[in-house]
Amino acid sequence: MDRRRGDRLTVSTESWFTDDSMRSSEDEEIHGVMDSAGDHDDHVTQDDAHSASEQQPHSRFESDGVRYRASHSRRHPSTPSPPVVSPRASPRVSPPASESRVRGGPVHMSSISARQQYLIKLSRALIMYGAPPHQLEGYMSMSSRALEIEGKFFYIPGGMAISFARSTAGPAEVKLVKVSEGMDLGRQQDVYDILMDVAHDRLGVEEGERRLDGVSGARPKSKVWFRILMYGLASACVAPFGFEGRLVDLPIAFILGCIVGLSQLVFTAKTERARVCDFLAAVVTSFLARGFGSINNGQLFCFSTLAQSSLVMCLPGYLVLSGCLEILNQKTVAGAVRMVYAIGSYTLCLGCGIPIGAALYGMMDSNATGATHCKNPLSREWSFVFVPCFTICLCIILHAKWRQIPAMLAVAVAGFSVVSYSTGYLTSHFSLNAHIPTMLGALTVAILASLYSRLSERVQSLGPDFVDFWRFLFSTQRPSHADAWPLPSSSDPEANAVPPPSDFDEGRKYSLAAVVMLPGLLVLVPAGLVATGSLLAGFDAATSAVDDTIFHLGLRLFQVAGVLSLGVSLGALVLDPLGRRRGGLTSF
Repeated sequence: MDRRRGDRLTVSTESWFTDDSMRSSEDEEIHGVMDSAGDHDDHVTQDDAHSASEQQPHSRFESDGVRYRASHSRRHPSTPSPPVVSPRASPRVSPPASESRVRGGPVHMSSISARQQYLIKLSRALIMYGAPPHQLEGYMSMSSRALEIEGKFFYIPGGMAISFARSTAGPAEVKLVKVSEGMDLGRQQDVYDILMDVAHDRLGVEEGERRLDGVSGARPKSKVWFRILMYGLASACVAPFGFEGRLVDLPIAFILGCIVGLSQLVFTAKTERARVCDFLAAVVTSFLARGFGSINNGQLFCFSTLAQSSLVMCLPGYLVLSGCLEILNQKTVAGAVRMVYAIGSYTLCLGCGIPIGAALYGMMDSNATGATHCKNPLSREWSFVFVPCFTICLCIILHAKWRQIPAMLAVAVAGFSVVSYSTGYLTSHFSLNAHIPTMLGALTVAILASLYSRLSERVQSLGPDFVDFWRFLFSTQRPSHADAWPLPSSSDPEANAVPPPSDFDEGRKYSLAAVVMLPGLLVLVPAGLVATGSLLAGFDAATSAVDDTIFHLGLRLFQVAGVLSLGVSLGALVLDPLGRRRGGLTSF
């Protein structure tokens, strides 16, 4: 008891010791003794401490301090000794494994439930923002393999069935994801960036899920009223190169297009009977188109141009194209469902609405015009003015990013140029089918979009590199080194060789062939319809044959979509003969 009391008295006396020289010598001795104790399995005895104090007997307080620590470790052997860290050393705290940003390192240390929840949110985002339906199962399988999750995926229009295998013996867990399909090119690009960053270990699962929530909660890029105006402008721009329009027809086509945009964006969004709204829009626009076309005995406006150009944004071109691609890629269930829905729903509404609206006006005016072709259309050179404008309107309506529009514009103009010039050359020199030029245009669009997706990193870096070079040449002040980080040295041990984390690191950007390709394919839909005949080919002004109109409209849409899908498949075959696709990013 006396010895323990003396030890406590010594420790209390040591706490009040304020001499700097004695304190520094005490710290050095304690550090040396503790280091030697750590080399001998952290078991310091009283004899070892006493021998250490005899070798360097600087003061009574030093030996007593060591003796106290040694006796305390002997009385409590289960208590680990705290590590002694130099006050000048700055320990580097590494982030958790799930949030690591080391390139090529494992970051997927999250729980199985977190990874499964990420896959469910990823599938919902891909369907919601219009990812290529025939590649959805491939993207999900790639993501599950990267996350080391055993899962199977089955896509049907409007949802996806996901089966997760359990680690223990038992039945698999099945999740049903039901979401309404849409089209948003900008958010689709963001979702693909997140998908590839997580799959390539550049992003953790929790961070990827958080970014998916951010993409879903982001505001639309444009207001509804602005998109309605873009509907009208798109109808006015497609009239000259798609439906034999003239300059005098453009203002009326703009008004009718705004009516269709109002129906699509306002009334359709507030009701579950969307196809009924399309039917009513077709009735109203065809009624007004025939009314304007009958002015001055049809010499002022063209009824055919106004009726067709106003409904171009209602055509199910992409829907039928997706169904054809799914069938070509052996996704027969989803492809068949989509084809039947597109032809049976959209075509029935449009095919009935156009002749009914025209017939209603014919009942009111006995002198109503019924011409299905226009007189004195604009020359082909005007098409290269209106095709870029129509493409820009499509990009705005589909919420594309501004940095994506130049590539989309170039691909769309190139595809239309091939269709335009090959139509005149092949039909005049060879007796070929009218669908051959459309297929060549789709082939051109597919090849250019796929090449752009492969070279996108170099192309996108040219702009910033040129700006940096320009600033380096003509700037009066050289770039400062404020953003540089110090390298470790003997004079500054607190320096770190790893750069500080940047708040502007948004991850690697990927350019998708599907996003760049879509506006170009939609531009080819009106061109393909012109090659096969107008939408009013089955319309009879006297009898208003509804059945013929429905049959011709459905047949032409099916033919155009089939030819476009064939051209896209040939483009993928040209660039990827072995079908490897390089991660699914370079093909549609």
